[in-house]
Order: sequence, then structure tokens, then C-alpha cells
Amino acid sequence: MHDDLRAFGIKASAAARAAAEHPMFEVDYANWDAVQVFCGSCTQWRTGMAGATGLDYPAVECVMRMHQVSDTAETLARVQVIEVGVLEVWRKARERERNSSGNHKKTR
Repeated sequence: MHDDLRAFGIKASAAARAAAEHPMFEVDYANWDAVQVFCGSCTQWRTGMAGATGLDYPAVECVMRMHQVSDTAETLARVQVIEVGVLEVWRKARERERNSSGNHKKTR
């Protein structure tokens, strides 16, 4: 797991802290399929030089078929909301890490 976190520029200590702060959450029934599909797609990220850029949608579509999701368009839209949230959390974590290590660029 540490290698996975490092691949996205996230320190294990930051991930542990986040897990301790938010150990459990409720899922509204309307979002259940999207959460199941997102969790089933959690290893299917496209990555670039700056880390993850988004989910691999053909893989997400495959997971939706395996879960026999009936409304794929609505479920994909809900998965994309989760995806954007995760990318934002990861971006902020990378930014905090960069700023705390003294490697941030100064702007004019």
C-alpha cells in the first residue's frame, strides 16, 4: 500500500491521518451503485507525470456490467463526482507535502 500511496505523491502518514479522521461514513441508497462501481474500479486510474488524472472509463464500464448496473449513464455521473473529489483530495495532499518539504516554487 505504501508504494501505491507514494505513486500518487501521498505520504502514508497523511493517509493514516485521513483514515483516522473519517473512519466510517453513510452512503445514501441512490449513490450505492456508484460507490460500489468506484470501489470496484479503485485500481483503474490513468496516471501522468503529476499523478492520477482520472479513472479509466472502459474499466469503469466493465465494472458496471459486472455489477449489472441498470442506469449506467446516471451511475457514471455519480462515479465522476466521487472521482473529482478524490482527485482534489490527492491534489491538496501533494500540495501540502510539497509545501512542507520546502520544494514549492515562489510566484511573483
